[in-house]
Amino acid sequence: MQLHWLTPRLALSGCVRHYHDMRQVSEAGVTHIIAFFSDDDRCWETDPRAELDWVTDFHITVYRIPRADDARPWETELIAGALRFAAEALRDPKAKLLVHCMAGVCRSPVMAYGVLRHVFGMDSDAARQLIEPLLAPDRIRLHEVYQASMDKYLEAPPVATAESADA
Repeated sequence: MQLHWLTPRLALSGCVRHYHDMRQVSEAGVTHIIAFFSDDDRCWETDPRAELDWVTDFHITVYRIPRADDARPWETELIAGALRFAAEALRDPKAKLLVHCMAGVCRSPVMAYGVLRHVFGMDSDAARQLIEPLLAPDRIRLHEVYQASMDKYLEAPPVATAESADA
């Protein structure tokens, strides 16, 4: 398993398959993980619930997204939840975040792009330059669909809430 560090605090990878992969993630200082998974992902040699035991062993907080590579636009809730998790995690200056999916070339790079923009404040061109070398050329249609969902979310004006109206 290879970790691709986009910043000193944000990495992406393919599947964390084995206990020794999780050890590698932990030794790299990762404290939080955004993990895409689906029933179609063949990421696990054993029961996928084994990851939960690994997380306990290594004290890593995981945000799981049950979403396949299905070429459908991402829902607002999927993006908002993951970006909220990333922002809260990276509030701690010692925290490091890993975003992973099955192969690390489709879902995770686009989510990492969102984290770069939303949490690190990068513009779209700078964020895109960091992730483009990691994208799978044969899956460009998926990238475009996911990227469009992410850009739409990031560029939408904030929604007024009861809490913001009271402020």
